[in-house]
Amino acid sequence: MRILLKYTIKSMLEKKSRTFLIILAISLAGALFLASSQLSDSITRMYENNLRQEIGQVDVVVKPNNQSPSSFINPHLMSEVKESKVIPYVGGMGAYKVGVNTYENISINGYELEDYKAINKLSLVANSQVEPFTGPKIIVSEKAAKHYGLLVGESITLKINGVNRKLMIVGIAERQGIFAGEGNGYTSIMPMETLSEYRGGNGKPTALYVQLQEGISEEQLIGTLKSIYSRYDVEAVLDKAVFKESIAWMTDPFMLMTYMVIFMSCFIIYSSFKVIMLEKLPMMGTFRSIGASKRKMNQVLLLETCFYGVVGGLVAVILGIGILYILTWVMSSSYISGKVEMSITSISCLLTFVLANVIAFFSTLVPILSTNHISLKDIILNIKAHKSQKRFRSFLEGSGLIVFGFILGRMESPSIGTVYAVAALFLIIIGMIKILPLVVLYSAEVLGIIFEKLFGNLGGLASKNIKKNKSVLNSITLITIGISILLMITTLTQNVSDQILDLFDGVFHFEVWVETGEMDEQKARNIQRNDGVYESLKFMEDFSVRVDELENREIAIEAYENDDLIRFKDYNLLGDAPQLLKQLQEGRYIIVSENLRKKFKLKVGDRLTLNFDKEKKHYEIIGFMDTIWENGRLCLLPMKYYKRDADKIYYDCIQVKVKKPEEEQQVVESLGSSFKDTWTNIYTTEDIKKWNQDSNASLMGMINAFAILAMLIGIIGVVNNLVISFIERQQSIAILRSIGMSKRQVLGMIFIEALGSGLIGAIGGIIGGILVMLNMDAVLSALNLPVKMEIIPQLFISYLVGGALITLIGSILPAKRSSKLQIIEAIKYE
Repeated sequence: MRILLKYTIKSMLEKKSRTFLIILAISLAGALFLASSQLSDSITRMYENNLRQEIGQVDVVVKPNNQSPSSFINPHLMSEVKESKVIPYVGGMGAYKVGVNTYENISINGYELEDYKAINKLSLVANSQVEPFTGPKIIVSEKAAKHYGLLVGESITLKINGVNRKLMIVGIAERQGIFAGEGNGYTSIMPMETLSEYRGGNGKPTALYVQLQEGISEEQLIGTLKSIYSRYDVEAVLDKAVFKESIAWMTDPFMLMTYMVIFMSCFIIYSSFKVIMLEKLPMMGTFRSIGASKRKMNQVLLLETCFYGVVGGLVAVILGIGILYILTWVMSSSYISGKVEMSITSISCLLTFVLANVIAFFSTLVPILSTNHISLKDIILNIKAHKSQKRFRSFLEGSGLIVFGFILGRMESPSIGTVYAVAALFLIIIGMIKILPLVVLYSAEVLGIIFEKLFGNLGGLASKNIKKNKSVLNSITLITIGISILLMITTLTQNVSDQILDLFDGVFHFEVWVETGEMDEQKARNIQRNDGVYESLKFMEDFSVRVDELENREIAIEAYENDDLIRFKDYNLLGDAPQLLKQLQEGRYIIVSENLRKKFKLKVGDRLTLNFDKEKKHYEIIGFMDTIWENGRLCLLPMKYYKRDADKIYYDCIQVKVKKPEEEQQVVESLGSSFKDTWTNIYTTEDIKKWNQDSNASLMGMINAFAILAMLIGIIGVVNNLVISFIERQQSIAILRSIGMSKRQVLGMIFIEALGSGLIGAIGGIIGGILVMLNMDAVLSALNLPVKMEIIPQLFISYLVGGALITLIGSILPAKRSSKLQIIEAIKYE
């Protein structure tokens, strides 16, 4: 046993590059798993932190709805809930005059100062006469103070509820608590009762925040509060399950790429260890001939596997933390509103370490067990199995896997659609690997004819080496897998970019979006009367309506009161669009996205049960629309029924067509001045388009980075296999040199061989990428990314050239070694 261990350690030290490659493959697979799996928790924590900054350390909120007797709440009823701390709150908006007819809104939060300090952070960089915090006083943010040139002790005039109020600035707050997430606006704090009086509430709050105390659960507290405030909304402040569901579209693609990197890593480890086993066969035969049992040999080899797994696992944890840091940093600085902080748990690190060891174990197990079937006689006499029959059988098996993958990818099942789709993807890739040996054999035959005409005898020798050498086949396989994955991802990102542009250029036929508080009919008319407005479209929306028949999943709703939609948006309604929109208004009908239809096998006439706050209502499907808006979750409802069922009275958004497109910015400014007394968001379609492009570009850029990382692993594996190929053939190369072949001719043969294997791998990768892309619609639908995959032929040339360059560049090291080859020593090599 001791001798066997010494030999194993010595062989690992001698083959440093191969040992490094195996550890690198294990490390990257584990690192990407750690980063991807923890990304969701990191973003969820970011949203939680943002929410906590906004409202503080509270658990339940009570707020008015359309059924409430008033927009204010009687806080005295809370005396029945003695176990919990209650924080009364008033929200408001103040308009600050910055020009002749120009106002900017400042968000006002009404708290009792001690209450606010009990649930949130407050640090004042300057203050004067803060206590007692009553009457016309205000604490402004440091950002607002710098922007407007405000000082403690001065007064500021804000228009609140249409009345100018002169307030004394008693404090300037640092960027903590509610002041930390100001974004593009400005935040302030006023005494709760004073703000309530200004808003007509007679000292009553507009919301009650409640802290849980020991001995009572969140569910119990919500139940008690609902019995007291039966005509108000009572809900948990934070729902992590909803957060995770809402960000799945961002995190799931990273996990999919991680699976692909793990797959490629497993193949690299498998192929590398298979070569290791072939090299060790003569020595294993020696050990077995002097008494070592198969079991003892397997134990030593598995011990080597454990070394790879342990070292790779440790490196994976460190590397994964680094990758997660980069991902969270990019997300924080690009398209997520807020700072994404890393969320790493000891359990996730332990799982990563275990995964690394599992990858190492199962990737090396097959090569180890395959040697058990080789008899001692065959090992000593170097008798190898005939491969032609194996290649044909492997081709049949691979073809069967590809066909089964296509069938599986089309077995649409909402509950396990993702499992089916991803499994189908990998079945296709595995099938490609299995058919490659026979494909390479016949491709090399064809290349041999071409190369002989182009390069003479060197071309013929190169094509024969491609056919016979296992390491070259491994290189071709890695190129095929790498290019297939990279082609799939680049095609996906290009399609996303193109379809986002098409969405805004071809779907939205208006210029301005208006959102403002309590958007009623009067405000809608005021928008329409604006001199620069040609016409406007008002609607209501909800992004999280759960549907029983869709496994209680959420859909996005837009509700309209007539068929004006067709002049503003082209959601590509399937069939007679004007007739469908007219019929939509005649009852509880719904028009569903094509993505949902395919995913849940819906049809016209089906009834969907929508879960609103107060009750469930049934809507009948009358048609479908082929749009990717809202990630393919969008459905249309009639407003007169939606208002009643969802208990809504205000519009959520009004979209505007301007009379003159060149005056778009003036219309935005004019509308902003019209709503100076309340919070208002006004932006253009071009703004939305740019935000979407930027966010998708960042996300797709990171997904591309994952794919490139997988390709880099493959390239390292290719170079390693090319070096192995040279080592295996150095005796035959020396014989060729001894009978007259020059160094230049040897170099030419190596580079021709590299060119041929690169072209075969690239063509295989392109074909494989096309096969994968043909099945990607099911995967994207399962991941709630309803992008239509359209093949881009222009990319094929790039990858064809890239595949050839990879092997040509990778052959530089073997070529250098061949030029330094000592003929006599090489002939003796076994």
